[in-house]
Amino acid sequence: MAVPRFIPAVALLLAAGCSREPAPGDEGRAAIPAPTVSANEAPAAAGADPLTPGAATLREIPERFRGRWALGVVDCDPAKADVAKGLMVVEAGRLVFYEARGVPSRIAADGPDRLRLSLDYSGEGQTWAHDATLTLSRDGRTLTRDEPQADTGTETYARCPA
Repeated sequence: MAVPRFIPAVALLLAAGCSREPAPGDEGRAAIPAPTVSANEAPAAAGADPLTPGAATLREIPERFRGRWALGVVDCDPAKADVAKGLMVVEAGRLVFYEARGVPSRIAADGPDRLRLSLDYSGEGQTWAHDATLTLSRDGRTLTRDEPQADTGTETYARCPA
């Protein structure tokens, strides 16, 4: 099966669109590496996502979105993980919250810093499905989760220190 011609172009655009010059005052802070597109992050063979025109379907959540994200400072403290109700851990194949887990059934890249996901959630003996958008800030320090079907709606998380 031949690979559509636009797939390498999409991968290059995803990788090229994320570089930035250091902002004033960033001296001495650890730089967030420019993202690279691995084979698992490359668009799936189907190419475009039919639910999001112009978006490329991915096999997993890209590395630059992964990590521990917090609504408040206390949520980043590993010693207080049992009370970190504002912690969201983004992994390659799931989002982990205080009392729930969301596994994407669909991941679409809508630009280098924006993902659209269809999530199958489970938690506290229940299951449900929601669509969500994850938007990463240009500097990689904040991640906004927009989930209109959820009670929380839109929430902005700060990246926890490594």
